[in-house]
Amino acid sequence: MNSPQIQRTRRRLQAVGWVFSAIILTLGIWVTIATGEWIALLLALGLVIIPVGTVKSRARNAQLAVSEPPATTSPIPTLR
Repeated sequence: MNSPQIQRTRRRLQAVGWVFSAIILTLGIWVTIATGEWIALLLALGLVIIPVGTVKSRARNAQLAVSEPPATTSPIPTLR
């Protein structure tokens, strides 16, 4: 895959994530209002926050992996 295809795929997945989040939060708010129980909203927030945190963590780890200097192969071992 070349870079424009990767960017398009990434944007589509991000759009699907936003739609999923909006639907889950809307359902949580609706059930909370309909039943008067706050647990539905709490569960809906959990279903949105956990995937968002996972995506951010993976993105941060990918950036760290890219920013690390390449390993050198020298005959003398060095401490980092």
